[in-house]
Amino acid sequence: MPRKLEFDRDAAIEAAAETFWEKGYGATSLDDLTERLGIGRASLYNAFGDKRALLLEALDAYVSDARQSLNEALASHKSGKAALADVLEGVTGCEGRSAQGCMCVNVGVELHGEDIDIQRAIVVNIERMEDTFFSLIKRGQGDGSVREDIDPRASARTVAALVVGIHSMKRIGVAAPVLQAAAGAQLSML
Repeated sequence: MPRKLEFDRDAAIEAAAETFWEKGYGATSLDDLTERLGIGRASLYNAFGDKRALLLEALDAYVSDARQSLNEALASHKSGKAALADVLEGVTGCEGRSAQGCMCVNVGVELHGEDIDIQRAIVVNIERMEDTFFSLIKRGQGDGSVREDIDPRASARTVAALVVGIHSMKRIGVAAPVLQAAAGAQLSML
C-alpha cells in the first residue's frame, strides 16, 4: 500500500510557483524546490512527477489566482472602461510580488516555445485575458464609456499585448509611473 503524502499539496504548488517566479524555470534546481517545499526528492517525484510537471501545475494555480481579479472586474457594476481601468491599475503596480512581472510571461519568454505544453498553457491564459478585455470593452460600448467606432476584438488584443509588455517592463525594472502612463494612454484611446 502506498504511503499517504504528508504535506499540503496546494501549499507546495504555491511554493513552487513562487520559486519558479523568482528564479525562473531553468535556474530553479530540484534542490531549490525540495528546500522551498520542505519535502524530499522522492516525495516531489511521487507527488508531481518531475520539475516540468510541477511547473505546469504551478502555472495552472497561478493562472487560476490571476483570473480572480479579471472575474471581479467582469462581475463589478462599474462601467466597462472603469472596470478595465481597475484591472490595468492592478497590473501596473510594482510593489512586492507584482514587481517580478507575471509568472506566465516570465516563463514564456524564458522558454520561448521550447515546450509545446507550457507554451500552450501560457497562450490559453493570454487568450482568456483577451476575452475578458473584449467583454469589458463591449460592456463599455454598451454603457457609453468606450467609443463605439473601435473594433472591440482588436482593442482587446491590444490591451492584452500592453499587459504582457507591462509585465516584461516591470521585470526589467521600469518604474510604476511609466507603466501607469502607458496604461492611461491606452485607456484614453478607448
